[in-house]
Amino acid sequence: MSSSRDECGSSHAADVYGDSGFDSSWSASNFSNLLWMPHDQHKVSRIHDDDYRDVGVDPRDIWTGIEYHDLCKPFLLRLGLYQVSQMGHMKIDPSLLAGLVERWRPETHSFHLPVREMTITLQDVSCLWALPIMGLPVTGPSDRAWSILVDQLLGNGTASAVLKKKKRSGPNDAQEVRSQSGYAINLRELRDQFAGMLNPEPNEPTEEQVRQYTRAYVLDLFGSIFFADSSGDSVPAMYLQFLGNLDSPEQYNWGGAVLAYLYRSLCVAVQRKTKLMSGPTVLLQHWCWSRLSTGCPRPLNDWSPNWGHPNGQECPAFGDKWCCLHDYRQGHNRSGVSYFRNELQKLEDYMVKWEPYKAMLLEVPCKLPSRVIDEMGVWLARVPLVHFWIIEHHYPDRVMRQFGFAQELPPPLPLPEDEVRRLHKFVHSANVRLVNWGNVHQNYVNEASNPGGHLVVPTRYWSHYDILPYRNWFQNNGMFNIFLGKQCIEGLDDPLPEYRDEIGEVGYIPGAPKSTRDVSFTN
Repeated sequence: MSSSRDECGSSHAADVYGDSGFDSSWSASNFSNLLWMPHDQHKVSRIHDDDYRDVGVDPRDIWTGIEYHDLCKPFLLRLGLYQVSQMGHMKIDPSLLAGLVERWRPETHSFHLPVREMTITLQDVSCLWALPIMGLPVTGPSDRAWSILVDQLLGNGTASAVLKKKKRSGPNDAQEVRSQSGYAINLRELRDQFAGMLNPEPNEPTEEQVRQYTRAYVLDLFGSIFFADSSGDSVPAMYLQFLGNLDSPEQYNWGGAVLAYLYRSLCVAVQRKTKLMSGPTVLLQHWCWSRLSTGCPRPLNDWSPNWGHPNGQECPAFGDKWCCLHDYRQGHNRSGVSYFRNELQKLEDYMVKWEPYKAMLLEVPCKLPSRVIDEMGVWLARVPLVHFWIIEHHYPDRVMRQFGFAQELPPPLPLPEDEVRRLHKFVHSANVRLVNWGNVHQNYVNEASNPGGHLVVPTRYWSHYDILPYRNWFQNNGMFNIFLGKQCIEGLDDPLPEYRDEIGEVGYIPGAPKSTRDVSFTN
């Protein structure tokens, strides 16, 4: 994130509102009363455009430049970030992500697939990455004179070396004046500053150097994987306020913050004109590969994580299974987004791994990290997800099938359209100082601090008898079909036949007036 306004950023009251990307006027071309975002503002409206058809979104490359060191291990375990630090590099598949983005609905925070709504939940964050999903919300001030804290926690003189430099024109147009940013740390400079710091030669590193290196490593994780922004070259210094005491740190809800950031990134990426995608795209790809067969690779060897480690704190997370050399069962790159668009449209119930973690969770002892078991009680919390200026909501009651429970007809969304739009207008701005986001969003922060008080109560376990009532509701309210017939399927030998359903479907004709789009097709 740079100090300038970012897609996933925010400011305070009237001063902190930015452009959410949504037209504030209600449009007659809304898909349904549930899905109020105008169709012509959603990226799915572009699937027939020649300049978009196989482009989709452009996610930032994901890599960390500061190497993990075993001396950092005790601190990373206490912070709840150890499992992610052990995952190897993984290449992002932009065509797969683009196909998923087209299915995302910002109103429900879910992917609308032919089978039903699905989404990334706190359960997925916990099992895939073993991040803490309980603890204090990640919030507080985002703008202040961070240079002092940078020097205190990363070493004297570090601020002048790593804080990002802002460019502006000088008195003469030919001149360029650079001033130090008080907000963002340049990732390249940070990596250069700490390269080789823990090398035992010529002298063993001191305990303070290990702490400084750990903080720099965590910042690199945050800026590269957890909270990557659209620039991809910086990380906000504000995260250092949570990394002061590494010996007995406060427990923060990093999993909830990452999920909030991902939800917001998807809500931005789904807008028609957006090309770049920021946020934890690795998590999104891990989720897709774990639950859907679409684009899922296979390992090139018999490697598997060391699940069942005798120390439950050090067990690999489920997502570690995807961090090895792999290839694909069939080529898909030649068709780009069209391949995944087609595969997602053909998705059927039996193709989905509804409970991918169940077998490992039921084993005694559990093969996943002990934190996963300790915090599974909040998987069904219907609460706000907090990351400074970002407030997004977790709706497990819309995807109960993912937890093994019956899916009742979803209740009305707790927030009206106007409130969602208001929250999406919060963007970080370097022009606003001394804003404490915990105060700005106090009501939501209080709610997020008590997940146990907002648990969804399952009615019964899932059975096949639950399919028809929900499916009938979903076909009248959801976006289960993004195109009709043989349209927009390129690079495939056999075009997708027009979809038919034994209980009827509501066809979605992109760009058509409402009276045309609400056409029911039956056998």
